[in-house]
Amino acid sequence: MRTTATLVLGILILSVVAAACGGGDGSQELELEVTSLRAEVNELENRLSRANLIVAALDMFTNPPEGLVEPDPQLIQEITALVETSQDLALQDKWTEIAAAVFSSAGPPPLDLLGELSVAIQASGNQDIQEKFQQFTMAALRGQGAGPALELATLIQVSGDIAVQEKMRQFVGALVQDAEIPGALLEELAALASENEEIQQMVQELAALPSDFVEEFETTVTAIGNPVLDAQLEGLFTPGLGPGRHAQFLDSLVAALVDSASTRP
Repeated sequence: MRTTATLVLGILILSVVAAACGGGDGSQELELEVTSLRAEVNELENRLSRANLIVAALDMFTNPPEGLVEPDPQLIQEITALVETSQDLALQDKWTEIAAAVFSSAGPPPLDLLGELSVAIQASGNQDIQEKFQQFTMAALRGQGAGPALELATLIQVSGDIAVQEKMRQFVGALVQDAEIPGALLEELAALASENEEIQQMVQELAALPSDFVEEFETTVTAIGNPVLDAQLEGLFTPGLGPGRHAQFLDSLVAALVDSASTRP
């Protein structure tokens, strides 16, 4: 980029020199012209550099990493128990919708871990959990296991049975390992949990993008030097902070790119 700018400067300087020689007027005017041209080239370089940063930020923002941080099965179980016992129908419906999406993308449940979970549940002697497990397995065979799975996870979480809880964590971990955790639905869940700080914080943790991506993105945006973009960075990737902030940030990025490419007097 600097080579191109230097070439442009050289051509402009030669033009000024030719004009000055043709007019027969002295070096002071020539020096002023050269200084002015150097300032213009520096400004051009700055604008090009700023435009490159904005384009990089646009690319990162519109093409974030696929998937989220690897979900913590324990966190999923804790959210499930809190949502199911919250008595909040909107939260429960949204969490069930998320579970259905996860089940749909995960494929058949891991049969080996399902068997181990069954053995642990039978050994627990907890009749409620045993009955719910039977309901879950029957529903899972029909591809409708999301609701019973949440109910089962809640019973296990509140039972205090460490052995069964550990097997359930292993099962959930294997189930979600290759599943898609729908970010948009988690955003909606976090917004619905605005009155329940504990659930909201857990959902935000579950929905977090990789920290190295967020750090690189924020560094790139900060380097642009646009106060509007800097102000909009806070909480940009935190779910549940209200709709529209992503679209607003994208509009600001595009406006900054247009501004960097505009011709200035």
